[in-house]
Amino acid sequence: MSLFENYEEEYLRCARVLNTHINSISARGVTADRVRTTVVQAEMDVAEAEGYVKAMEVEVRSLRGPVKKSCQQKLERYRNDLGSLKREIERARLTGGGARQAGEVSLAPSQGGMSAQRAQMMLETNDILDESTAQLEQTRRVIADTEQVGDNIMSNLEEQKETLVRAHDDVRETRGITREAQRVLRMMGNRALMHTLCLYVVILILLALIGVVINYGFVNKD
Repeated sequence: MSLFENYEEEYLRCARVLNTHINSISARGVTADRVRTTVVQAEMDVAEAEGYVKAMEVEVRSLRGPVKKSCQQKLERYRNDLGSLKREIERARLTGGGARQAGEVSLAPSQGGMSAQRAQMMLETNDILDESTAQLEQTRRVIADTEQVGDNIMSNLEEQKETLVRAHDDVRETRGITREAQRVLRMMGNRALMHTLCLYVVILILLALIGVVINYGFVNKD
């Protein structure tokens, strides 16, 4: 998984947590203390989400080609999404808890319309998050398929390597047999040469003996 995908996953997690905070703040009957506590937690999560968005911005600069364009589109959508979440948190803070309870009767009609608008925006935000999650899952599946293909290629390369190693061993063994055959042939050649020399020596000795016999025969006649 790339760094951008890691940051993306963490941002989506923060966005879901922020939606939970918004629902908690907007819940009917929530106390003012609960609203304040949830708002503080939401602000911390907003800061964390902004950090992941900035990290994605830095990571996008190092990308190239179609991948960079796709990540830029996601990043722009996440910026808009985070802005909407921040506005929703602020609106929920102003209308939630004790403030809403204090003006529940007088502001009921307007709050009803605002709640409907907020609910619509939250639905749209959830749709965006679901779409982003689906895209992330699809990216993970593509990466998993790519890893599977890579594993298959590595397995094939390992098999080819083993075949080459065996072929190399066979060649080395053949070279050893060839060298041994050459040594045997040299020995046979040396023996043949020795036999030839011995034969020449025997012939010379015989010729010498024949000469001696002939010479001795002529001497006796005289």
